[in-house]
Amino acid sequence: MAVLTEFAAGIIDDLHLNVAIEAYASSEEIRRFGRAEDPSELFEIIEARMQEARTVIEDSGIDSARVRLRGQPPWDFEDYLDDDPEFLQRYLDGRLAKTGGMSVRVIQNPILFSVRFRDAKSGLIAGLGGVVLRTEDGGRNWAYSKIDRKQALFSVGSVEGGRAVAVGEKGLIRISTDSGRSWRDPRVGDFPELSTFMRDVAFDSTGRVGFIVGQNGRILRSTDAGIQWRQVLPPEA
Repeated sequence: MAVLTEFAAGIIDDLHLNVAIEAYASSEEIRRFGRAEDPSELFEIIEARMQEARTVIEDSGIDSARVRLRGQPPWDFEDYLDDDPEFLQRYLDGRLAKTGGMSVRVIQNPILFSVRFRDAKSGLIAGLGGVVLRTEDGGRNWAYSKIDRKQALFSVGSVEGGRAVAVGEKGLIRISTDSGRSWRDPRVGDFPELSTFMRDVAFDSTGRVGFIVGQNGRILRSTDAGIQWRQVLPPEA
């Protein structure tokens, strides 16, 4: 199980990545323990293998919400046989492997909050864990990028020339100048000091004027395509 521990350590900080666990049985195991009248012994073997992998993954620090068990035994299979006599056999066929064991793999299943398209081709999505997805073909394909924090990004907006602004929790703001491929802190003086949640960012049709809105009625405004931002509300003392 050391391999699983190493696997978990490699993705523990990538909160947009989840883990899928599946267990398999050999043809001999299915023959011996998967009897049509009572396959419970085989079900117990399959479930034990999945739970063993799950325990190692979670003990390595992966939150249980990120773990998915696939192909779990259908303990209530008899409820389906009248309408679907092949139900159990299909399940067994799906669990068959050359040797009994399990498969543990990464699946991308991030929690996403908002999407913005600059034009018909270029779009960005903001998500949990500092995740940003970008497309340059109208949404057919998406590529992941990440900021330097694990905080949630709630919204992202972009303008012509590759400038993009991402906003999130606890005053988190990040800037990109290459259409979302990489991200950095804003320059000193370009943004006011904030600790409140920033919920949304958007630009007008010209791309020159932008607004950021957030907690406690906070509104920021830019008139230079998102380079510098000033607080509009509440009025600064």
